[in-house]
Amino acid sequence: TITVANTQGQAASSVTIPITITDATSLSVTGVSLGITYDAALLTPTGATPAVVGALIPAGWSIQQNIATAGLLQASLAGGFGEPLVGAGVLLNVTFDVAPAAAAGATSVVTLAQADLNEGQVTSGETSGLFTVLNLVYGDVTGNGAVTSFDASWVLEYVATDSVGDPVTLPIETSAPTWASSPLSNADAIAVADVDGDASVGAI
Repeated sequence: TITVANTQGQAASSVTIPITITDATSLSVTGVSLGITYDAALLTPTGATPAVVGALIPAGWSIQQNIATAGLLQASLAGGFGEPLVGAGVLLNVTFDVAPAAAAGATSVVTLAQADLNEGQVTSGETSGLFTVLNLVYGDVTGNGAVTSFDASWVLEYVATDSVGDPVTLPIETSAPTWASSPLSNADAIAVADVDGDASVGAI
């Protein structure tokens, strides 16, 4: 099974969408062809090479990709017969820019219109993913839907730990807040904590 992960992100930011496969160890897969469709009004592939191979892909494999038309990214991965896929994991990470004018709550289904393993000789099932534009609640780093003094405590702890080493992980990075479908990326969590919009998290 090849699966596009459900993801979320802010307008005017970028989002990386993983595409994973279940255990392919016994399938002798050395060629993968993917056609990835998405809402071009909401998502734009980042740069000329938005797709990057995942950790599952052997070092000797090559990748070719092409934005065939708006809303369709094609990617082909191939390796020698002595380097088939082994195990399960990420085939590709695809990075998109989110439209600056994207409305909070807007969605795009990200679909595998094509998913051929060894030119279709290996049967596969495909699962689409859903990208959702986040409606950030600035200041709510605990994710309970309200901005309170306890959020301020967390932000101060972040500032204090960041000044001496690795900062504390904010709760919205490990558990989904009430206003999002899954935990936030570090970049989005930092944006929530940056209530004055100066591109940093400070005690002020």
